[in-house]
Amino acid sequence: MGRKIKSALFSTLALSGSIFLLDFIKGFEENPFINFIVVFIYAAIGNFLYGIPVSILSDIITKKLVRYRFIAAAWIHILFGLLTIFMIRELWMYSVICSLLFFLSEEWQRRRKRNVKPSFNTIVLKGTAVILLFCIIIFVGPQLMIMTEEKTHYYYLIPKGYVGKFIVVYNIKHAQKPEKIGDYDVVKINEKGYALISTPQKYGDIEDKYFYIDEKGNKEEIDQKCIDVGATESISGEGYEYTGDEFYIKPECGNESQNVNDPVYPEELELEEILIEEGLIDRY
Repeated sequence: MGRKIKSALFSTLALSGSIFLLDFIKGFEENPFINFIVVFIYAAIGNFLYGIPVSILSDIITKKLVRYRFIAAAWIHILFGLLTIFMIRELWMYSVICSLLFFLSEEWQRRRKRNVKPSFNTIVLKGTAVILLFCIIIFVGPQLMIMTEEKTHYYYLIPKGYVGKFIVVYNIKHAQKPEKIGDYDVVKINEKGYALISTPQKYGDIEDKYFYIDEKGNKEEIDQKCIDVGATESISGEGYEYTGDEFYIKPECGNESQNVNDPVYPEELELEEILIEEGLIDRY
């Protein structure tokens, strides 16, 4: 256990020290001492609470292996480091680096204790294997992030010819749950330029679709270039908090007969006005 504690401490210091040096080289654009402390704390939590159990598991799995124990243990450490992509998302790379440092530190201590002096060919072979493994993980990681990245899937139905701003207000209890079209939640924008939905706000890559719909239900898809995604606005008070996203349809994308130089926008309600109109908050 002492060897594993030393390995956890080494990988923690190596990572946080490297971040400190990088910040220092950048010319103190950020406070390197604060960053060092923050990275040290998080790396220590990961290495001691996650890294040590993984290392113990690796010892159990590779106990009976002789010839391929080194490669198998390297795979186990680095792959478990990669699995953190589901927990810490963009910081997965640091976890993989810590896993590799942890593994190499433990292997060095193991050989030193046994006074084993590997041949030059063995060092080159194993070193090359670890480098190749690390490169594979670096390639796989971003691909895995893309596959697991959350996405917004909204299917907006907007009154034909509408231009200007419209707002979607989330998590409204009395609102209806959006219907489904495939993987998309259908959001119907009313004539006043807003919609209330019962589901929480979604985050991630925007993969939404926008359609004009006429009185007969005929739909016409709106070009993505016609849509500008605006700000997210929140209003809170005693016992409530409401959030809405703003969207804009460019004037040239609305009614073809409309004068683009002098567009006639519908009355654009603000989030507060919508909440007052719907009786969700009191007028001040």
